[in-house]
Amino acid sequence: MNFVTNQLFIIFLILPYLHASEDGPYAGGISFGPVSKQKTINPKDYPNINITLEENNKTLSCNLDSAVDVYICANGNNPYLVKYSVFGFITLGRDVKGNSAKNFTITSVETNSKKLFEQTPFLSGVYDQGSAVITTDFNKEYSKIALPIKNFFDLNPKISGAKITEKKQGSAEYESIALGFIQELEELEKKADKIATSQNYQVELQDGTKINCERGRTNPLDPLIIANDARYGRHSQCGIFKCDSVIRNGKPYQVTMIFDSNTGSLLPGSVHLSNEDGIGPSVMIRKINSPFTPLPLIENSFFTNSINGPSSYSMNGNDFHGDALPEKMNAQKSEYSYFKDPGVMQYLSFYKQYCSDQDHVLSNLLTAKDKLIAKLADVELVQFIQLLGDNKLRGYFLDVNKAKKLGCMYNGIYLDSSAAKQLNQINKNLFPDKFAQTISMDKARELFNNALKMKDIAFDYKQDGCYARAHLMARRFEAEGVRVDKAWIRGDLIVPDSKPAIEWNFHVAPMVYVEEPKGQIKKIVIDPSLFDRPVTIEEWDKKISKKTIRGSTTTSFPFPENAAFFERSAIAISSSDPYRPDDPFDMSEVKKMKHAEETMRKYKPLETK
Repeated sequence: MNFVTNQLFIIFLILPYLHASEDGPYAGGISFGPVSKQKTINPKDYPNINITLEENNKTLSCNLDSAVDVYICANGNNPYLVKYSVFGFITLGRDVKGNSAKNFTITSVETNSKKLFEQTPFLSGVYDQGSAVITTDFNKEYSKIALPIKNFFDLNPKISGAKITEKKQGSAEYESIALGFIQELEELEKKADKIATSQNYQVELQDGTKINCERGRTNPLDPLIIANDARYGRHSQCGIFKCDSVIRNGKPYQVTMIFDSNTGSLLPGSVHLSNEDGIGPSVMIRKINSPFTPLPLIENSFFTNSINGPSSYSMNGNDFHGDALPEKMNAQKSEYSYFKDPGVMQYLSFYKQYCSDQDHVLSNLLTAKDKLIAKLADVELVQFIQLLGDNKLRGYFLDVNKAKKLGCMYNGIYLDSSAAKQLNQINKNLFPDKFAQTISMDKARELFNNALKMKDIAFDYKQDGCYARAHLMARRFEAEGVRVDKAWIRGDLIVPDSKPAIEWNFHVAPMVYVEEPKGQIKKIVIDPSLFDRPVTIEEWDKKISKKTIRGSTTTSFPFPENAAFFERSAIAISSSDPYRPDDPFDMSEVKKMKHAEETMRKYKPLETK
């Protein structure tokens, strides 16, 4: 029962400050062995060290500037700076031509024949070589220069002025070297600012067509956003651009670009064709050009970084979203995936608030988007189940013609060959025996009340743990001689009345079969985390399902993972054996119970009443 708290405003504030090209605060610039095995070093105890660089196996002599605890390593006209932190020894220098700032990898640090640090080279030959085809654009140039400098000086927030801050003041030699790097960074930041605030860009499409795009006007921003922009050197502004119209397949389309022009943004530029019929065919951007840099602002590596040309996705992978669509919808496949991306929708939510949209560019695009997404709910799909390594089953919705090519049909669902071979073992979860045993409604209420007395189960911790609660309850009900199955639901789910909102991508609870006086048999779910009584599976579904265009669809277990993509929730019933959807189907009962009990011990103290 994974969850996401619904705080789009805060997410929007935070995400743009993360660079997609970074792997962490010292990405590309950290040289260290396992921290747990490395002794803490006081640089003042070792004023003179020798370092060996992995890139060229070069050894440099370094002297400590004790005022700032930074070593200065002699290297002709291209000296290096080295500092020690809890992460190890971090370097800052320039490439072999003395141009670009970069962090270098240290393989050893010695002083008076004593080794302070050593690691086995593992990246030799990688640096400064590149691949067969390299794309060059301003974003990459920015990262190449700015990130090593920011990493070394801890300058992730916006820097202001060319002076070295007080904590960075040291000897004249140190200040001269450090100031050179910082001034270089500030000049680059000024250029990035000018590019980011540009009102116009030229966009080259995948077929070479060049169009001009103009930014929509920005409404007044929230003070919190303004404050964060000032701190991080970001420009929050309208990212909706009205572009020149184009004709495709004889039809005219308005072109709208969605683009966060801040360097390092997590939202790459995209263009979308639309008219009164909705979103048009998918179109890719080849380049975005700015008048303030001779380099493309963005160059799409899809067109330049593949020696064999654009790659095609194989249905043997695990992404069954766009590829699950019928062939007739392939022309818009990337559009469906784009507008179903939660991150994209967060940006659009922001732009809807802060773009003045005087020409109705954004509103027209959103209307066209709604028409596009509505088609997903109308697609008739079949369920496909495949068996991955370690006996893990995966379920997907899939176009029937594609399912036929990948597996064989069994009772209305398609199984790949590996899953079909395990049919005897997985069949009871695909299609549990119907109504092998029923109980009265009074007995169901008794079970519910007994569950409430299970003080070791964290019913009030709703963020996670439904799988553990369901398994413990099921086994205890079965100990009373009751037949128990499990009810599962997958999709965009929300915990009712949770503030801030808690969202789930799946939920599970034990289910029993109740026979009414007139012989009608109902599926009854026992879920004290959400209800104060036993409820029908329909009532259970209604309370936790978000509003989707199609609503809930009955499936087999494991339920389709891409249900939410197709604007529906997937309901499935299994035996009581499955623990979590992604566990091996032959996972031992001992392991399940151990994990369930440990999970409840972890979450019980976190309950909120």
